[in-house]
Amino acid sequence: ITKQLATGMIIAGGEDCLFMLHPETYQVDSFSAHPLLKQLTRKRIVDLMPDGDKVWIASSPAGGAYCYNFRDKTLKTFKATDGLSSDRVYCIAKDFHNNVYIGTYDGLNIISPSGKIKVINKNNGLRHPRVENLVTDKMGRIWITNFNSLICYDPASASFSYFDERNGVSN
Repeated sequence: ITKQLATGMIIAGGEDCLFMLHPETYQVDSFSAHPLLKQLTRKRIVDLMPDGDKVWIASSPAGGAYCYNFRDKTLKTFKATDGLSSDRVYCIAKDFHNNVYIGTYDGLNIISPSGKIKVINKNNGLRHPRVENLVTDKMGRIWITNFNSLICYDPASASFSYFDERNGVSN
């Protein structure tokens, strides 16, 4: 996965790697000597979300979600022991209210700006627990893909709309 940071730098992750590239000089920083990020250089990185001075990092299967602040040089870790539904994190998105959405093997996790984690899974709203991808639309809704369906989550009403085989979504 490759994304461009607000600084113009390119950050990339993959199987057992996380690194940053200067797009003009091609200088690479593998973070191998970084006091905080070196722990992520041997993890499988499956999604990255630039967020101003920060970057959110999704790692799976035995990873979690991480938020590194380049300005403050801090790393926040979010795992099942911190309240996530699973350490198998697949995707990350953010809404207009600065809530961060984390899709995992076992549900949708919403981290509020205050850091409170709300879990939505099969027990309280999802038909299938696995959240494979997330995107925010211009109306502030969160679109989710999982198990042959497309789901629209409206944070304003905390409601779901499902699109599946009955709506023409096929596998």
